[in-house]
Amino acid sequence: MAVYHLATSGDTKIAAAFSGAGEALQAEIAVATNKDNGLIAAVHAALQHAIDNGTYQRVIDRWGLHSEVVSQSRINPPGLPKPEG
Repeated sequence: MAVYHLATSGDTKIAAAFSGAGEALQAEIAVATNKDNGLIAAVHAALQHAIDNGTYQRVIDRWGLHSEVVSQSRINPPGLPKPEG
């Protein structure tokens, strides 16, 4: 959100960025739908198409989100490790 605010308002300065998953982990960006609503195949195909045809990369470049890049759309990838304890 900070990158968007910086790009649209011009009155924000980003001092640093950190992964919400911690220094050693990178969480993936997600699209969520209601379970078993029949949309996931279409959402997956649309996202993969955007990755394959370069649209996704243009969005990444436009907003400076290079640390957020994924190489493919995946359905239900493994989540982040659960904290011990």
